[in-house]
Amino acid sequence: MALVRQGSPSKPSAVAVGPLERCGALAPSGRARSGAPPSSWQGCLIVSHAGDSRPTVDVAGIGVRDASTEDVIMQAAIPATHGARLIYALHVGGLDSLSDPAFRRALEEADLVYADGAAVVLLARIAGSGSITRSATTDIGIPVIRELGRQLARTPRVAMVGGQIQTTNKAADALRAQVDCEVVLVENGYFDDDADLLERVNSVKPDIVVVGLGMPKEALWTHSRREDLPTALILTCGGWFGFLAGEEPRAPQLLRRTGMEWSYRLAHDFPRLRRRYAVGAWLTLRNIPRQLRERRS
Repeated sequence: MALVRQGSPSKPSAVAVGPLERCGALAPSGRARSGAPPSSWQGCLIVSHAGDSRPTVDVAGIGVRDASTEDVIMQAAIPATHGARLIYALHVGGLDSLSDPAFRRALEEADLVYADGAAVVLLARIAGSGSITRSATTDIGIPVIRELGRQLARTPRVAMVGGQIQTTNKAADALRAQVDCEVVLVENGYFDDDADLLERVNSVKPDIVVVGLGMPKEALWTHSRREDLPTALILTCGGWFGFLAGEEPRAPQLLRRTGMEWSYRLAHDFPRLRRRYAVGAWLTLRNIPRQLRERRS
């Protein structure tokens, strides 16, 4: 099986234990130890911030949470207490970007990576996943904010960064209408010098920062600025703001439930998405032998 092995149940502790600390791949601070490659944490116990063990499954060398959508929501919504908590989705576009060492490192050092894409779910199941389901960010974004508020026992403070300002403002209005939240900051995603942006984000003291810059840019930026971001959940969301604002159509429920939403998106935006899905199909096929080896191991 490719699943990370679970050891004895860990005792809950007041001190959060990061996913890779027990096997030495991460320092107690949560940063990667020098010279600790991804292979160094295969076979390690995964311990969540809540103090219980949570398995991952290896997909193209990335540890993806082997979990249902409900579990992903619960884990993503754990409030940040010691710096920024980075929550990333892996989808077909991400598979295409894994050749970039900086992007791969961002995923390896994230607090949670979940499957947002039929290709990732397929590869995970080939490798032996028993629980993984597709958790589209467009579907879990609002439940994560709602669950975050429940865990905080108050209205969560939300900062939104990304897209064109008109779109993000409309998305903020839609968010307020759909979930109990206080949108404390709206920023566009077009910036060169981010110093002023980071100052504004920190000044509003958000509980969650939703970043919609598109992959891999949003992961590269949040990972590189991890020390400068506030103590908050950092949820990257791709094009979610466009969907919230009503500018991008969602696929019918049947296609979404059967993992075929990609076909609807491709049909509606073929010029932009054709390369992404063609390359994604090739990478999925190329990774199948690797995933089969993981299953046998």
